[in-house]
Amino acid sequence: MSGQWHGWRKWIHHVEGMKAVLFLVDLSRYDHDPEESSSNYIEDAIDMFDTVCNTGEFEGLSKIVFFDTDEFADKLTRAPLENYCPDYSGQTYDSACDYFLNRFLSVNRSESKIQIYTHFTSKMDMQQVKFMLSAIQDILLQIYLRELKLIT
Repeated sequence: MSGQWHGWRKWIHHVEGMKAVLFLVDLSRYDHDPEESSSNYIEDAIDMFDTVCNTGEFEGLSKIVFFDTDEFADKLTRAPLENYCPDYSGQTYDSACDYFLNRFLSVNRSESKIQIYTHFTSKMDMQQVKFMLSAIQDILLQIYLRELKLIT
């Protein structure tokens, strides 16, 4: 959806019949200089996720969020997160991951009981890529089994 996101109303009819939305976030882009573009990458991603969670067209779709951490840990040492996110007060990689996880989950105002699945992963690690694909298959299987009322 990147690059096409702001015109989402033009392609929204394609979500008909979908069961889930796969949402990818590159955490290492938290320091994306707002002067290079009109807004910050992470804030744009949070805004997009807000729309995905709280717009009627996406109601009933499970959300699967993958946080790409390939360069994130290394970047935290060079560009402290608190310089870009004044409300962040942690000191570790794990607290930074928790910070972004909570930022994304906090925008969900939907009263729907639809699950939001989250994973921190590296696209450079083939074992993690295999796990990610397996997790997607498992999530979709659970969605179908719930629809058939075979599980709760």
